[in-house]
Amino acid sequence: MHRSTDGERIRYAIKTLIKNKGFQYKDAAAVLNVSVPTVKRILNSDEISLDRLIRVCQWLDVSVFELMEMSQETKLQPNSFSLEQECFLANNLLGLQIFRACIMRLSILDMRQRYQISELELYKLLREMEDLGLVVLTKDNVRLKIKWPFAWRPGGPMDKTYKQEIINSIARKAHEQTIDTSSPPAMARPFELLLSSEHRSSFLADTTKLYEEYQRLSKMDMLLLKPDELEETAGLFAIGRFCVWDEMARERLRQRGAKQGDLDRQVASPNDGSHPERSGAVASDLT
Repeated sequence: MHRSTDGERIRYAIKTLIKNKGFQYKDAAAVLNVSVPTVKRILNSDEISLDRLIRVCQWLDVSVFELMEMSQETKLQPNSFSLEQECFLANNLLGLQIFRACIMRLSILDMRQRYQISELELYKLLREMEDLGLVVLTKDNVRLKIKWPFAWRPGGPMDKTYKQEIINSIARKAHEQTIDTSSPPAMARPFELLLSSEHRSSFLADTTKLYEEYQRLSKMDMLLLKPDELEETAGLFAIGRFCVWDEMARERLRQRGAKQGDLDRQVASPNDGSHPERSGAVASDLT
């Protein structure tokens, strides 16, 4: 069985990017200052030189490293936002959605249709994002300036604003899709295990490795595939050393205590008859 070499995989990636960006071999020929037959030969049999590879990457707006990632087991280091960038995204949900649309390489028209916003409103947001260094506006399109994947600042604006809401949303939607047979395939599988310290450590390591592998595959797919060939996929890894039943019992006791405290405060509040609706509520609670 033939196994593709790194060179073959890189040349295949270049050809796919040329196609997906709407270019032709004659455009590549103009960039490299060679004939079209020479371009075809370079991308099918010859070894491409580093100089030509760099020029092609600049033309296709990808780095040599990004092309190399398609054939190498490279761990992706997440890029961080500045505090100013995070504040903008944390305080502007529509701006965050538009930024995600840029990650998915949606066109300006697709963004307007997806989020039902006017061209004026969209360009106003995009210009704000460009001033913050998040995106670059071109004549008729927009591209990211910060390279994916990203990492939020621990305890920063994005973390505080969205983290818990995202966790709740992922858990809810995944559960809904597992019981709805008309939904796309999904998985929501709570579990408890009793493991040795060694096996618990290996479980964490294996899960991390799996996540990093699919993060790398996501990067490749985003480079090689068209936006309509990509499927948004969300998930949640939550592995820790605790007993979920103990945590559940503590939370219920806390809620019960808070509810009893509210009731005690209502009963203890003086009522001079000027607030009959409060009196009714207290009586209702006490019956």
